[in-house]
Amino acid sequence: MSKEPHWSEEIISLKEIDSHRLQELAAIERKKNNDNNVELCAIYNAKSGKCSEDCVFCAQSAHYRTEVMVSDIPGIDSVLSYAEMVQSYGVKHFSLVTSGKGISDKDLDRLLIIYRKLQEQTELSLCASLGIITLEQARKLKDGGVNRYHHNLEAGEHYFPRICTTHTYKERLNTIKNAQKAGLEICAGGMVGLGESIEDRIELALILEKLSIKSIPLNVLMPVKGTPMQNNAIMTDSDFLRTVALFRYINPEATIRFAGGRTLFNIKTQMQSLKCGFNGMMVGNYLTREGMEIKSDINRLEKHGFKIY
Repeated sequence: MSKEPHWSEEIISLKEIDSHRLQELAAIERKKNNDNNVELCAIYNAKSGKCSEDCVFCAQSAHYRTEVMVSDIPGIDSVLSYAEMVQSYGVKHFSLVTSGKGISDKDLDRLLIIYRKLQEQTELSLCASLGIITLEQARKLKDGGVNRYHHNLEAGEHYFPRICTTHTYKERLNTIKNAQKAGLEICAGGMVGLGESIEDRIELALILEKLSIKSIPLNVLMPVKGTPMQNNAIMTDSDFLRTVALFRYINPEATIRFAGGRTLFNIKTQMQSLKCGFNGMMVGNYLTREGMEIKSDINRLEKHGFKIY
């Protein structure tokens, strides 16, 4: 276990802001930069299970005994059908996601065939989430019609060694740099509820701000049986809202996306998190769990005064 870090004055000052005041300040920034708009995105699990990495929260890691589905690269028709369905509901960004530390050139070529078909038959902005990639692979994605690369940092740099030992934080940062060099937009965020401190969360939010990340997905741990975090306590509503507000306050102009873990919170808390921080939402199914029905999500958003864009 790493030594406790010496937190900067910036992190300490952010930590000391009163929670209710922080939500008020974050809500002002959210309204000023995004009005009541909510941008929708969706993902497709394009390769599942048997991951070589030991991320302690992940159902897909081969290091743990979970009941996750194992699957290989899908056929074009099933991906296209799902993509067309989510597009019909106003989804703007669509990503193929694969398990594993990275992706082989063979699997990448198979995915590029799917991406070309998606580019031809949909108007979706195409994203990819394929783990740690090289600059050459990033350039292939860019040439193949992908607009954005998703690669979560998962946690702040100080806390990361506690959640993964099979690759380094530097490797994750290098992947983001490779994607940027290739001309891809970047989507990068992380997960909270892993046992990290509020200082750790602030550190992650500040790293994303320093990297100028404009699309930030925020996931909340949903403990998975068989993983080292299966008995982690669920985040409280107040802790969750404070965290969302911190990410918005630190990244005022970013699209901060409510991703995995949304079903852990009641509708009132979900809507409050949209008011004080989130202006993006991942809809449809997650990687290893079913999500909420998309039409119901949209109806609920509109009922509470939000606009889909």
